[in-house]
Amino acid sequence: MTRASKIARLFGVSFWIFACISISLTPIMAQEESITITAGNVGELRAVAQFGRGNVRDIALSPDDVTLAVATDQGVWVYDLTNSNDAGSALHQTRAAFTTVEFDAAGANLAAGTANGQVMVWGTTTWEERALLEVPDGASVSDLVFLGSPFRLAAGDSAHRLTAWRMEALDQQGVTIGGHSNPIAELATADNGEWLVSRDADEILFWESDGLLGSTDSISDFNQSIGAMAFRPGSGVHIALAVGLELIIDSDLGTQGGVVSLDTERAIDKLTFSADGSVLAAVEGSHVTLRDPYTGEVLNTLEASSSVQDAAFTGDGSYLFTAHSASISLWELSDGSLVGTRYDTFGVVNPLSVSPDGSLLAAGSASSPAINIYDLESLELVTIIEQGSDGRPGSLVFSPDGRYLAAASDGSDISVWLWDTETWEAVAQYEGHAEPLLSLVFSPDSTLIMGGSGDISQNDGDARTATIWNVETGEIVRQWVAHDGREVWSTLFTPDGTTILTGGGDNNLRLWDIDEEEPLETVSLPFTPYWMTINAAGTILFYSNTTTTNFLSLNPGGEFTPVPSYVSAAAGTSAFSPDGQLAAIKSGETPTNVEFYSVPDYTFAGSITAASDNVDAMVFTPDGTRLITTNGELIVWEVGG
Repeated sequence: MTRASKIARLFGVSFWIFACISISLTPIMAQEESITITAGNVGELRAVAQFGRGNVRDIALSPDDVTLAVATDQGVWVYDLTNSNDAGSALHQTRAAFTTVEFDAAGANLAAGTANGQVMVWGTTTWEERALLEVPDGASVSDLVFLGSPFRLAAGDSAHRLTAWRMEALDQQGVTIGGHSNPIAELATADNGEWLVSRDADEILFWESDGLLGSTDSISDFNQSIGAMAFRPGSGVHIALAVGLELIIDSDLGTQGGVVSLDTERAIDKLTFSADGSVLAAVEGSHVTLRDPYTGEVLNTLEASSSVQDAAFTGDGSYLFTAHSASISLWELSDGSLVGTRYDTFGVVNPLSVSPDGSLLAAGSASSPAINIYDLESLELVTIIEQGSDGRPGSLVFSPDGRYLAAASDGSDISVWLWDTETWEAVAQYEGHAEPLLSLVFSPDSTLIMGGSGDISQNDGDARTATIWNVETGEIVRQWVAHDGREVWSTLFTPDGTTILTGGGDNNLRLWDIDEEEPLETVSLPFTPYWMTINAAGTILFYSNTTTTNFLSLNPGGEFTPVPSYVSAAAGTSAFSPDGQLAAIKSGETPTNVEFYSVPDYTFAGSITAASDNVDAMVFTPDGTRLITTNGELIVWEVGG
């Protein structure tokens, strides 16, 4: 069995079916006694654990096809492709986004660059860090390449410069040179490593790799921006360029003839040759075209379900890895078939739901159909389930009795999926909508499930509907036009289960009796309530759009009273503590804070810095002792942690 065949077997059969034995997480500090989060102690909240691997930015395959390195906006992970139980090891986990990763030609060193100007180098024998390097002024590192003689590492950055370090003297300062008028986008070597090549959006510069004292040649005067470049391995300079919607191949740069130019259907984002130079892969959005390296003729097309960030051939050219924001896939090139996909814990994590007993956390992905189930005691991954669609779980909720987890997809499969939480087998699918649901909620007694959507009602050609299903039978109990033909963005049952709340694109909040056609009350709001949350007592409601969170008091008899509002630059996700005495709301600052307000006096109680960019979701555990926030990683917060 060839080395590549072994990789395919592991990818498709065992290792890449979500190795759930362990998941890398970073425990920060143990907490002996759990303390309920209150307005009086939010200033003592500390992160006690963080897990999740962020959005995939770049991948690199070792020359022996044994190790796959993955760079994300949360860290760098390496996977042993010969070990069917390997869940990946974190070389570095940080909130500084990694942008690129690269092995040297011998596979002895791995380097990765970050958006804040750092370059880390590890030896692959022990995976110990050899050096932490920096480019000047903290400029973002766009690409890395290893050079031959003398053995060096070069980095291109957003400040238009190249920096090179000698590998035998990584403790010494690197040499930095300019030459570009735009941020460097890509680096490569050509002619058996004789040349270092750098490109920006308008120009390609050639540098003698043994000197780097100045560029000796350039290619410019393109009609459109350069999107990608690649050099065929071996002697000579055989270049492939993507310029606008044009692929240019020059099989012998600098000589007459040998130039091919052809139009492409889609813009090319990445070009890479197989190790033997027999195939050119062009990344075009969610497609990868495999092309003849001389003519550019399309030999085959791989169609992925999401945009491809990067691609890497195995050494013998039999297989191709593709990196996506929230997954990594392996393709067999003989027939273009997909061998398997690993979602792991990559991608933006959203939405979230905690089981009623606080033992499990369900975390969806913003760009894949995978749903990760975690044990909240050990913070280990229990399993990964999929809703069998090309979309993502737009809504995710446990039933109050804990028997089921429900998810509404926003992909081509728009049904509601239901899983048994004992076996994690899918036990039901509910249908009845032409478009994805925008919200999903169980009734307090777990017998009903309700969703609101932006679909077109069968009863009214331009109306959007709310739908209630019977959980056990899957039958539609009620479907109605809730907001005069506008989207039903948010839905809630009141805690006693007697009434329903819907928030619509008509900027109205409506209170319904489950059996009555007309609303009990309609409240005009200042904006569309994309999200709604109600406290456990059913007395306080807050609703949000992307900029503002407002509170309403729900009085006996179904009347609403506005209360002082909280305004931020980027609201949208919020949560009540289980006792309803504390409201957590995302702020619009960068880095993003979660701000806490005491209920019912709505006074500011404190804040935490929860993410460097954005908080996508947050949830309290049912006992009120933990808050979980997420962007590209999940962070667990406790008092005094």
